[in-house]
Amino acid sequence: MYSAFLARIDPTTGAALKATWLTGREDQDGTGRLAGGSAYAIAADASGQVYAAGTVYGYMANRAQLSIEGVPVGAWTGGDGFALVLGSDMSQRRVWTTWTKTAEASFYAIAVRGGLAAVAGAMPFSGLGGDLITVHPIQATSAGSIDAFFSVFPTP
Repeated sequence: MYSAFLARIDPTTGAALKATWLTGREDQDGTGRLAGGSAYAIAADASGQVYAAGTVYGYMANRAQLSIEGVPVGAWTGGDGFALVLGSDMSQRRVWTTWTKTAEASFYAIAVRGGLAAVAGAMPFSGLGGDLITVHPIQATSAGSIDAFFSVFPTP
């Protein structure tokens, strides 16, 4: 099982000042046994909020209430690309969402600047096809192979 460990490090001493684990759960309500996840990218903004992107291999907390522009995220597909925003004290998840509609995906990059965050990833072709939630897309559906994608959203 994979888990993501995120920490704020003191640059002069190397000491971990704040830290948290991130992983999905086996149950739909985001509880139960750990199911795993990986963070592939991390960033921070000027106020100290921490941003991460990766893949979660289980249910996110409160998944049934998640939506993008009013479109509910789909059922868990086995690997959800995610974007996470933690408060500066790393104790509050301000945003933790996926763009999954009917497809598996992974986010591999995240950047923050000027009140915007951008994530980028890939949706592997698994024989099932599938789509992500899109708002004003350049291309609305999968081309049927490995597709790259990005999304830009305002920072909380």
